[in-house]
Amino acid sequence: MKTLLFWTLCILLLAGAVHLGYVLIVPPIEMRAKIDELREIAGSGELTVLSREDSVRLMGPDGRWLVHALCVYDLAEGPVMINAAVPNSYWSMAIYSAGGETFYSLNDRQAGIEQVDLLIRRPSDQAPDEEEELGQPADDTFTVRAPDPVGVVVMRALADETAEYDRAAEVLARSRCRAATG
Repeated sequence: MKTLLFWTLCILLLAGAVHLGYVLIVPPIEMRAKIDELREIAGSGELTVLSREDSVRLMGPDGRWLVHALCVYDLAEGPVMINAAVPNSYWSMAIYSAGGETFYSLNDRQAGIEQVDLLIRRPSDQAPDEEEELGQPADDTFTVRAPDPVGVVVMRALADETAEYDRAAEVLARSRCRAATG
């Protein structure tokens, strides 16, 4: 009886260790692979509105109801400025780190405005007046500190019909993702 209990406990501990290892190791690897795939489609440092087919392929079956705009950013060259146009329908923006964590999100109800200006910078950036140097008023621009130098910004707008899809894609196409220098 003691032998059976011992081996059962060993198997449970091994299963727990394997599960914990999988949960901690696999998501960052998969996210880095996804960022590389998105970089091939959308480029780096610029905003790209996905076609409906690419949305479904990259985001799953729910992608057919949403217009997606992506920006893969790299903070190695400095901060990145996001100027996001907010459509009249449902809209959301999420920023993901290279490890797969969502470290910032915003939707149309939270924003309450037609344009969102967001500056993404590294946590180590300590220049407090840099927003003025970059030509952006500090009180109108949200500043977000990214945990990783590489990540992806995903904007979504609801559009279940073709005409709505085209209108939402047009609004998202007015958004910008660029280096914040100059």
